Amino acid sequence: MTVRIRTGSTTPWAVRAWHVLAGFCARDWALHFRSPLSVVGTLAGPLLLLVAVGIGLGGSVAPGQQENILALIVPGLCAMSALLVASQRSVAVFHDRSSGLIDEIVTGPVSRPVVVVAQALSSATLATVHGLVMLVLAVALGAGSLPGSPVAFTAAIAAFALLSSSLCNAMAYGASKPGTIQSLLNLVINPLFFLSGALYDVTTTVVPVRVLALINPLHYAVRLIQAAYAETPPDGALPTAEALAVVVAVVVACWAMAVRFSRRG
Repeated sequence: MTVRIRTGSTTPWAVRAWHVLAGFCARDWALHFRSPLSVVGTLAGPLLLLVAVGIGLGGSVAPGQQENILALIVPGLCAMSALLVASQRSVAVFHDRSSGLIDEIVTGPVSRPVVVVAQALSSATLATVHGLVMLVLAVALGAGSLPGSPVAFTAAIAAFALLSSSLCNAMAYGASKPGTIQSLLNLVINPLFFLSGALYDVTTTVVPVRVLALINPLHYAVRLIQAAYAETPPDGALPTAEALAVVVAVVVACWAMAVRFSRRG
């Protein structure tokens, strides 16, 4: 499916940027939801973990501990679902670059940074929706509760989704072969997620793991989600403003890298 973008040299910059974003969103949403396996695949893994870890451990932990476990892993599994979508869409970004689609778009009055940001935002919208759907499923299964602040939780999921999409897309732009992007995702994104504290309390682990979490950008976005879900910041978390600053800085850096590698060859 092609990206339909209608712009002209006399069209205002903001309108051209909006048309690019709308074109990518229309294509990505259509392709994603036309493939049931894509939708189910990004929810099946987190749901299995929810059942196995959250519900399955109910009879093997002390009374009252199951609620504490679920309060920790439910927001983490929402983040996991969003990350799976972001990594899945990064493969499409690789094909956009390798097929020459990006070069065709920028021959018109559209700059490469606009295309890079539009692709990241398109992936992030899908990832945000999947993160929220995961929360709804957890509540429906009786394994989770509604967040203390739904608006703040949605914003935190969106920030995590944008960070994940930007990281995955930057690697997709830098990949030279189709198999390379999947290898990069496995070698970089998976360790970043499991060291982010999404599925366990990283503050209670050994010092090396805590140090790695402090230099892990996903850790700060996960802390935002956990804080919004519980309505109180987790122990050792940065204030919201500082955590957001880290997320924004990494997102901008990823966009700069993506622009640098967005040319074919």
